[in-house]
Amino acid sequence: MWSSPAIVTAPAAEPLTLAAVKEFVRIDADIDSFDTELSALIAGVREDVERLASIRLVNQTVKLAAASFADLLHLPIGPVRSVDAITYTALDGTEATVDAAAYVLFGADLEQGVRPATGVTWPKPANLPDAIEIQLQVGYGADGTAVPPAVRVAMLRAIRARFDDRPFDLEPALANHRIWLA
Repeated sequence: MWSSPAIVTAPAAEPLTLAAVKEFVRIDADIDSFDTELSALIAGVREDVERLASIRLVNQTVKLAAASFADLLHLPIGPVRSVDAITYTALDGTEATVDAAAYVLFGADLEQGVRPATGVTWPKPANLPDAIEIQLQVGYGADGTAVPPAVRVAMLRAIRARFDDRPFDLEPALANHRIWLA
């Protein structure tokens, strides 16, 4: 069982530019009276996409907690660029760090996990719901240009719907770009 991801380092940019959103919403580039509202919608829709799909669109650092090393076999967030650290609460209650050479990030895209390196076994953690902590670098890239086109279009459509005060169901639009957990 996983905890909700905690953001350690927030994204430095949004996956959509204000100019791209203004063009999609059909607002002239030189009209700036809606810039604040549109910027807030960009951030809000990004947060909704990240929450609904368990993905991170722009590079950021997150920390998650789990009860067992077995949970690491299917990471509940992606795409994972790298693993910064894995720490755990040992049986005696002390905090320990797993050596980076002792584990391997495997898989690709949104089907990623961490397993012990060949010939290595996981240490025995305490029986706690948050005994294992993992810090990850996640996201499609620094500026959002590598975000899948279908996700970008879903975001643009959601922003336009919210701007026009119309309904738009974002979740089905993300069905092929989300992490499915059992």
